[in-house]
Amino acid sequence: MMNFVPGHYGDNFYGWWADWFYPAMNLLQSTPIIPGRGNHEICTRGGFGFFLFMFPYDIDDGSTNYCLDNYPPYAVRFEHEQFLVMDDSIINPLRGGVDHYMNTLEGCPGTPEDGQPLIVPKRENRYLDPKNAEETEEQVELFTKWFKDIEFLSLDRETNFYVGHRPVLGIGCNYTDVVTLDWTLQQSLTNTTFDRISALITGHMHWLEVLEFEDNVLPAQMVVGNGGTMMIENKIDQSSIPYINLTVGKEEYGIHGRVKRGITKSAFGYGIMERQDDLSYEVKFMTWQADKGSVANQFNLTIPAGLRKNAQTDATEDGDEPVTMQGGNVIVSSGDIQSRLSFIVGAFFVIVYLCN
Repeated sequence: MMNFVPGHYGDNFYGWWADWFYPAMNLLQSTPIIPGRGNHEICTRGGFGFFLFMFPYDIDDGSTNYCLDNYPPYAVRFEHEQFLVMDDSIINPLRGGVDHYMNTLEGCPGTPEDGQPLIVPKRENRYLDPKNAEETEEQVELFTKWFKDIEFLSLDRETNFYVGHRPVLGIGCNYTDVVTLDWTLQQSLTNTTFDRISALITGHMHWLEVLEFEDNVLPAQMVVGNGGTMMIENKIDQSSIPYINLTVGKEEYGIHGRVKRGITKSAFGYGIMERQDDLSYEVKFMTWQADKGSVANQFNLTIPAGLRKNAQTDATEDGDEPVTMQGGNVIVSSGDIQSRLSFIVGAFFVIVYLCN
């Protein structure tokens, strides 16, 4: 079948066919999807197609709306684990966020010398833009509420994967500073939000990034935004990554953790996550080597089964019926679907596509 449908391309069937349905045709014949939403699917961009083709619920608010600015988190449950899906598409980061960072060849700090302090990433405080203070306050309040829902939903399983678009614990390089992402989401956390979350799966940043924290004090952050659209340079010194002490959120909660190991790489690729017999998860991150014309294994991550921390173990009955699937394969898309495919978490268990 040809990838051509005559008509006006845009946020309609013609555009969605060319950008998503045709490239994903073989997958969609055998694999259901869990769609996530990114900043390319806001209502003024690609949101109408997202709600028409990808949203798992009916829009039933008594109006004639065909696109919502934001919707609450929901869970997709399997026998041993669940995926908790967050819509963070409405966030407007300070000064445009990662798309406007200035990565320089010798900008970000290298490995600290003996006796020097660890690298504490700078936080991009949205209140530094007073023109948007009201919107900032509203969004922090909203996502504080949504994260409480995430924490509640996580009670249903002992292994939970958070799926969003914007990296909650991601880092980047801006001029001479290592900076954290995303400030709005971080400000909405409490010190118990992620107690039952094993790993965060996100996109948005146009590169591969994986961060694993010492003593598992924070969930592993997987940023797989390197699936097909133009890469953004990330000049973080790889040798400095184990010397980064990530501090996020409100000071009263003391959310922080030293990075144990990790990688940042601006190269096309994908990741594959496979559940093991002991119910742990092995993740392989593959990247394209242009000089060799082949794909190679770039980084591996092991995610243990069960609770990441000694958190509450008794689940509470849910109020609303969640979206559930009875097993098999599933694709999770983390937004910006019209910008190509990014991340496969899969093999026998689950396939996840995160888009830039």
